[in-house]
Amino acid sequence: MTIDMAERRVGAASRRGGAAAWIAVGAAAAVASGIGGYQLLLADHGFPSGTHPVAVYTVVDELTTSGAGGNHLLGMCDADTYYIEVDGAELCVVLNGSLGTVPANGTDDGIVLDPAAVTAVQGMVRQADASGPDRTTQVLLEYKGSPVAVVSAASVAAGGTVTATTLD
Repeated sequence: MTIDMAERRVGAASRRGGAAAWIAVGAAAAVASGIGGYQLLLADHGFPSGTHPVAVYTVVDELTTSGAGGNHLLGMCDADTYYIEVDGAELCVVLNGSLGTVPANGTDDGIVLDPAAVTAVQGMVRQADASGPDRTTQVLLEYKGSPVAVVSAASVAAGGTVTATTLD
């Protein structure tokens, strides 16, 4: 039996070429899924319609600063300061909490807290105010790790139903 060495080298090269092609396809798929995952992470998902639990935080006004012109990677100004836009203003906010969760209803008008949820938030604000020298002026609502609304403490104190505009 005679084996042609040139034919053997061609066969081995084509097998390696096939493996290299599969490696390239796998690498391209990994890069594409990584980019897609990154875009999903950065996407503005807003607040869906229906009733969902939101985490309640108070905003520490004396530590909150302007966020204009900063680098806001993944919604953060720095390690413990969150970037949000409220009524066109860019802010780097420091939060107290989570103080608990309440149900919130997503509607075409914004995020609605029913009277029972507002009463629960009132208690959370009173508790936060009792633990520090400063009075709460703003409450931030968070859904699935993202800030979704800021409500004035005065609106919460008034009781009844509160509707908040979703964050920019």
